[in-house]
Amino acid sequence: MKIDGREIALTGGAPMFDRPRPTGQIHTPDVDAFIGRLDRVLDGRRYSNGGPLQEELEDRLAAWHQVDHVVTFGNACFALIALMRHLARPDAGDILLPSFSYRGLPHFVQWAGKMPRFCDVDEATHGLTAETAAPHADRGDVAAILSVNNVNGPSDLDGLDRLAGELGVPLIHDSVYAIAAEWNGAPFGRHGVAEVFSLHATKLVNGFEGGYVTTNDRVLAEAMRNIRNFGYDTASPQILHLGMNGKLNEIHAAMALTSLEEIDRALAHNREIIAAYRAVIGDDAGVRIVEPEAGMVPNDEMVLLEVDDDHELGRDGFLRVLQADGAHARPYFDPPLHRSKNCPPAAAGAELPVSDRLATRFAQLPTGAFVSSADATSIAHLVLELDRRAGEASRAVAAG
Repeated sequence: MKIDGREIALTGGAPMFDRPRPTGQIHTPDVDAFIGRLDRVLDGRRYSNGGPLQEELEDRLAAWHQVDHVVTFGNACFALIALMRHLARPDAGDILLPSFSYRGLPHFVQWAGKMPRFCDVDEATHGLTAETAAPHADRGDVAAILSVNNVNGPSDLDGLDRLAGELGVPLIHDSVYAIAAEWNGAPFGRHGVAEVFSLHATKLVNGFEGGYVTTNDRVLAEAMRNIRNFGYDTASPQILHLGMNGKLNEIHAAMALTSLEEIDRALAHNREIIAAYRAVIGDDAGVRIVEPEAGMVPNDEMVLLEVDDDHELGRDGFLRVLQADGAHARPYFDPPLHRSKNCPPAAAGAELPVSDRLATRFAQLPTGAFVSSADATSIAHLVLELDRRAGEASRAVAAG
């Protein structure tokens, strides 16, 4: 199949890109600034256990999110587990969470000693709402609510607050996808009892690895500091909580600080990429770029392509062609968690029609530091041509 005179890679042509274009951010901050911080670490010989760079990072993040407290962890997984383990009702067994979300969430719930109870999501925001969660709360035994704020919009923040209050359980937000985004003029970080963000290399603030909790609850923040350090309270000194070794070391803090200083550059790059996609892919065909909800200032960390349910090529057909050409597009939250092979048997079997439908509809297009606006334009033209020649493209996919 030829497009613009070029045989697509799936049917024997040379790939569009000689080096794969991924979907992660993977920004490299200023090397000299990072090395300068590493020199300070080596000179001070304080490599972990609450070093000065970790403390500086927490202070800067708290100011950035406009919250009273930030507690860093070795990764966002540890942060979520610690919050759920500490806050969830001990006399209840299940945590409500969206099924259309990140595949790791059920693992975190189980490490926290609870079981996931999957709920459906809102068609537009892809997030949990009070309306979709309440039916799953009716049978009782709810220990907590774990919500997810997505790149295109938040969960039902006010409605879930009310539901959590009615149930007498904590509301925790996984805001990994909403870092550097704003909702109604304010940054994420102040919703529920706490929010969790990631410092993974694929995220906008790159600490190689890491994560953090934001909260305005001083007692909770102090408990999180103890839990990440084996439950040990350095002021007492004694063990106050069931703990883990979840500390962020100084090398990761140095990388995250340097990355945070350049967040505006990363955000601007993301805006250029998504603008290039939008300039080619309109909204009157069988595919479109997902737009943010009104009130959301997005980070554009993901570029989501929506493919109509009845499209002849289908979402998976687009993925096959793009991936063969070196544009490593990925399915978005597919399969939904209640359909995953790793779904705990006790949590399987729920009827969640919106999650099932959404899971077959979206693809993440390449973006981030390894993608230029020219790359995005080329990928967008390929997508648009595949849409216009869907019948021919679907036959090529079947033959390939």
